[in-house]
Amino acid sequence: RLPNPTLAVTDGRITVKFHPWSIEAIVASEQAAH
Repeated sequence: RLPNPTLAVTDGRITVKFHPWSIEAIVASEQAAH
């Protein structure tokens, strides 16, 4: 898996996570792990 340093910001209802990886890179990493 890719290292996943996330910065999560929440207003109590919605959580937004920021990370240095693109969605495509994350999906590829997840698929490769299975």
